[in-house]
Amino acid sequence: MTRALLVACAATLLACRGRDRTPVADSPLADSLSAAVGLLRAGMTLGAWIEAHPADSLKPFDLPNLQPNYYSPRPFVFGEWCARAIRHDTITRLAYFYPPVFTPGADLPPSEPDAHQRERRAGCTLGLVVFASPESDSSRGVAAAAALVRPLQQRFGASSIGAGGLSLYWSGSLAWQSGGLGFAVAFSRDSGVVYQAEVEGDPVERVRYGDDQRGLVGIAYRLRPGIGDWEFGNLDADDEETGHAVIARGSWICVRHDTIIAQATRYLAAPHPPVMMARAHLILARGYADQLLGPTPGDAAARAAQHYREVLRLARGTPLEETAWREGWRVSAGLLPVRLRFYCSSGD
Repeated sequence: MTRALLVACAATLLACRGRDRTPVADSPLADSLSAAVGLLRAGMTLGAWIEAHPADSLKPFDLPNLQPNYYSPRPFVFGEWCARAIRHDTITRLAYFYPPVFTPGADLPPSEPDAHQRERRAGCTLGLVVFASPESDSSRGVAAAAALVRPLQQRFGASSIGAGGLSLYWSGSLAWQSGGLGFAVAFSRDSGVVYQAEVEGDPVERVRYGDDQRGLVGIAYRLRPGIGDWEFGNLDADDEETGHAVIARGSWICVRHDTIIAQATRYLAAPHPPVMMARAHLILARGYADQLLGPTPGDAAARAAQHYREVLRLARGTPLEETAWREGWRVSAGLLPVRLRFYCSSGD
């Protein structure tokens, strides 16, 4: 009788465990996210990732916002990353790496081209990982995304769930934060392609802006400015408009980088208070950074880095220091700026 009772109790416990466990708890996507969390917390560098995943396809940042004041049909693309590694398999994995976090008093790295790759591999660290599992049916995809929430929260801590996510092309998005990390799950329609005309009235063309991420997606990321923030292009700590208005005499809203470079250079020819000199150097640096986004970059990267260093020299201990270091690190490491600064817009 005792043996029969033990068997019955064991059967009851197994049944209870079976009811508590959801099928997706042991799904490859949930397991992949769990493995990624450990790498995110370890702060894995781009160089270490390349050594551990030599078959991944790698590309540096190539998605600057060229029309910051326009509504864009493109989805949010995970902020100011510096490199992306992708592996295509049963589950597609995209790993995004981000520049170092600003430290007061820090200098910019060497800006010589020979140092670019070395600086990126040593300085860029894993900040966001996307996993996409094939799924073409939106109803099934949304349901599967919702089912992922419970097992992930069981593993990494429960917190309040919010709607929305990191892409305009997601459905059923659920996002939350726990233990210094952000999580999101959704059904994605993001093919990495938009159909648009370069000029209004021209024929519509197929334009690829990113990677195909269609299907059931799960994301884990380290919390930092620029990830999950729809206004990542406007995180500047300085009062940009004031400096531009003084130097460009009110015309900065519609001015090309070559014009602003000439105006700021003339401004610096005469003495001004240090804070305004720092702002002028910042505007010059941004003008040259804009030139990197055009057809003839020339020596713009070196010139931009030179002026970012001048801002650091003049503005240590002020909000301008972090702004200049964050933008200056990108050009010093051979990366494109996150956004275009100077262009003409009708405002329509």
